[in-house]
Amino acid sequence: TSGQIPPGFFGNWEVNEDDRRSIVIRKDIHKTGWTLAAVIPRSSVQDHLNFIRFISVAIVITLSILAVFTGLFLANRITLPLTDVVDKIQRFGHGDFNQKLPEFNNHDLRILAENFNQMTSKIEGLMLEAVEREKEKEKAELIALEAQINPHFLYNTLEVVRGISLQKGVPEVSSIAKSLACIFRYSINREKQAVPLSRELENVGHYLNVQNYRYVGRFAYSEDIPDPVREAEVPRLMLQPVVENIFKHVIEERRETTRIHIQARQEGRLLVLEVSNDGSSLDEKQIRDLNRMLVEESWPRSGEGRSSGIGLSNVHKRLCLMNGEPRGLEFDLRSGKTVIRMYVIGR
Repeated sequence: TSGQIPPGFFGNWEVNEDDRRSIVIRKDIHKTGWTLAAVIPRSSVQDHLNFIRFISVAIVITLSILAVFTGLFLANRITLPLTDVVDKIQRFGHGDFNQKLPEFNNHDLRILAENFNQMTSKIEGLMLEAVEREKEKEKAELIALEAQINPHFLYNTLEVVRGISLQKGVPEVSSIAKSLACIFRYSINREKQAVPLSRELENVGHYLNVQNYRYVGRFAYSEDIPDPVREAEVPRLMLQPVVENIFKHVIEERRETTRIHIQARQEGRLLVLEVSNDGSSLDEKQIRDLNRMLVEESWPRSGEGRSSGIGLSNVHKRLCLMNGEPRGLEFDLRSGKTVIRMYVIGR
């Protein structure tokens, strides 16, 4: 700590000279025999150290500020899109289905937005489809139940005819009038769109009773339906158009006896009804054409300008509407018999 350099000492040390502290650095230079000594004022070193300390602190503060702003920027880039997603999902949950998310740069958010937009579009489409389906259902019901010239008046008139027939001793006319009155009453009753299968079979029975007086001995009817299945609910006025189609296209065109058979089976929630006859001469190609026309609604027009298959087409459309899927009525061949098969999905 004095002004003298210790003999034989090499390295760094501090000395005080004239009240000034200095740092001495001493080093021998080999091969010359010289000794190099440097005296540096401590104040000069301290100034450099203070400057370096200041710069270091400034750099740390600057980096900290940059880190904070960078964190806020990155957080906003993540949280703001998430806030938008949450807001639109909440609006969607409250019934505002017209919500769409923008395309995000983030991969995960972009996938989320794409799936959300697909979901909202699908739900919106399903809602529109449900509205259209309800309109089609009402239209189909109007066609199925179209009643010309006040059906109540016709029903009451048939009851009068039946009463007079009983008084005059003409039971055949009374039986026909009774069956027709029951058919009309069943047709104009619009309180329920679905009825037990037993009510449909009862209505078919009245229809066959009327036709029996016209086509005496030209058809035979049978059923194979378990009692529990008879209570299954089916669309009203579903079976009569199918049976009527057999009379129009089969029984009217042949003299031999045609056997009409109705059978039903339950497969879980699915009710399968089959109406078959052994008098039709359809082949496999014609069966395929009929099924195609059902799907495409391309039935040929008859002379009156109405579709010759409007009854079956109407049944098919109503079954599809009731089932909620394109599965209603179809044609098939089995053991030489033409089969009209109907599907009813239980609720």
